[in-house]
Amino acid sequence: MPAPSVLICLIMKNIIITGITLALNFMANGQETFHKLIYFEFPLTRFTSILPTDSCYYLSATFVDSISPVRTGVMFAKVDIHGDYQFSKTLQHADRRYYNDYSDLLATTDGNFIKAGNYLNYGDSVDTFVNIIKYTPDGDTLFTKIYDSILYPELSYLITEDFRPIPGGGYAVLISHEANETPNQSDISLLLLNPDFNIIDYLTYANTPSV
Repeated sequence: MPAPSVLICLIMKNIIITGITLALNFMANGQETFHKLIYFEFPLTRFTSILPTDSCYYLSATFVDSISPVRTGVMFAKVDIHGDYQFSKTLQHADRRYYNDYSDLLATTDGNFIKAGNYLNYGDSVDTFVNIIKYTPDGDTLFTKIYDSILYPELSYLITEDFRPIPGGGYAVLISHEANETPNQSDISLLLLNPDFNIIDYLTYANTPSV
């Protein structure tokens, strides 16, 4: 099935965003277009990635479960080939904010799914680290893995920009980061992982002026 063109929009209702409109175009004995409105129980749900298959669509999202203090989590959801809602499952933590705004949801060779993102760890300071989550097709979390300050001892703010498989197995994570002592400098790093998500190596492109 060709990759669909996707429009995922947040719907405003009583000043609180409560759902999405999902519009998909795909070829199956001609072209079919559908628009679906899905409401969730959270003040804000932001869908960030969609993975089409021959029988359904899998989606990933970041959601906010409160206005103040803001607490975020991540969601794995499924709609069928006609866009009808099947299920959604969430991952939250009392002391962390999970979010997965930038990278794609990927299928793995063992029939599961992975998504790279970030979490914010609440403590003496707000630290942001790279996070990878593996899901079953039913949306259950198989594991989460955290990659903390691997580049500099003082670095505590890492943002996942992209996440891709690499030839021969394993994955590459594109990371942007800013050292605490040099707020006017930002670096880009490439984190290389083996198929078991252990670190192989990383490359850093440093001393880039912040925009």
